[in-house]
Amino acid sequence: MATNPNLWKEILCGALLGIVGVACMYRIVAYPVEPGRHNVQIAFNPSNVWLLSFRCATFVFFVVVWILQVQSSNWFELVYYTYWNFTLQTIYFGAAIVDQVRRWSRPPTLTDRYYANRPLNTLFDVVFASLILVALVYWIFIFNTAKHIEWPTYVVHLVNVVLVVVEFAFNEHLAQRTSLKYVVLWPAIFASVAWIGHATYTRGFWPYSIMSLDNPYAPLVWLGIGVAHVVCFGFVLLLSYFKARWVGGEQPPRLLARQDMHLHA
Repeated sequence: MATNPNLWKEILCGALLGIVGVACMYRIVAYPVEPGRHNVQIAFNPSNVWLLSFRCATFVFFVVVWILQVQSSNWFELVYYTYWNFTLQTIYFGAAIVDQVRRWSRPPTLTDRYYANRPLNTLFDVVFASLILVALVYWIFIFNTAKHIEWPTYVVHLVNVVLVVVEFAFNEHLAQRTSLKYVVLWPAIFASVAWIGHATYTRGFWPYSIMSLDNPYAPLVWLGIGVAHVVCFGFVLLLSYFKARWVGGEQPPRLLARQDMHLHA
């Protein structure tokens, strides 16, 4: 009876995905992202027409690129993690536009100026961390000057990095440690879908050869992908720390009052 040489790797990778999925889902259920807002040190002006214009232009640009690429590939581009992330980036900019317009269209409040949209902040954390990793992997390990590169490749590996960094520089978001579970869960979901696709609709195709279970180091590769996301998220936390120091400083008057009461108690 023939044995499956990849069985032990399938068991290890399956167990790894299961552990990550269960752990992250437990954290999500036990400590959900509240639909309200959370205080930040970055005062935000919802009526910033330049930021809104930038977001609208970026969103339209991303949508056009997404449609062109997905249509030309007959949806096959969506098997790649790059386009999973590009889709998430597009969703973020659309959601950011809606949030800013909604806050701009009503009378200004302290909540609008001093508090960030928590779910939107979490989405941005996932977008930023995965964006950095995808760009690093492409430009360090995949980019080949001898090969012809189509212009959309530059968009999803370089132009989007510049645009998201600009967004980070001018928005109200600071990375939240509570976003880590989502940052780790995101690639785990992709790996699970890619594995299912390999066994079904993509007929044995792996989006990235390094993920193949024929690779003797596959379990380490899969583990390394998750660890790399954690490292990139740590870098985003570091950037947020410097952002808060350089452009932050204002705090909600209510919080300042509480601090004063605490100091004089």
